[in-house]
Amino acid sequence: MKTLSLVFLCLAGISNFCLGQDGIENRYAASIRNELLELNAQMTADRQNLYIVTAECGPKSKEAALGRSISHRDDSLILLKVESIIHVYGYLGPKTIGYEANQTMFNVIYNMQLDSAKKYVAILWQALLKGNATPENYAALADKVSLQESHAQIYGSIIQRKGGTYYMPPILDTAKVDSLRKEIGLPPLQEYLKMLSAK
Repeated sequence: MKTLSLVFLCLAGISNFCLGQDGIENRYAASIRNELLELNAQMTADRQNLYIVTAECGPKSKEAALGRSISHRDDSLILLKVESIIHVYGYLGPKTIGYEANQTMFNVIYNMQLDSAKKYVAILWQALLKGNATPENYAALADKVSLQESHAQIYGSIIQRKGGTYYMPPILDTAKVDSLRKEIGLPPLQEYLKMLSAK
């Protein structure tokens, strides 16, 4: 019986080897997409429930504190699930799992603490080269990490708000920002700012 089990395991291994990484991704794409969409729905529901409880009971209420605790617990579990997906299948692109699921994966990564988010800058860079990450998402994560570490961003993708006024945090190298943006497929900075102001 053990011999038969080993044979099946070997055959499964050979099957996965023959499929290659792309084959494995496509084979499980639907289930991964569904799981990510479920995680997105859970995050949305948590945020909505916390907003309602805070509005009705006050931000310092026991109910709001409990809501924040539940949301924090759920976020930790969601983070583990997303990291597990990336560890096993790599950073999957919109063509494999759809735009919404891909964006859910990015949103979870973007909201990580700095130490965790830092390691995903290189992962998103490789994903960008393969067409599995958008230039906007890569730039946003790289800028977030750079902003927290050096108080300046690389691509100028982050706009912040202070006292009702929007402003752009400093850029590391303003002379090279447009060439850096072009390298990853983004329009010049002034063009980007015009698009934002038109919205």
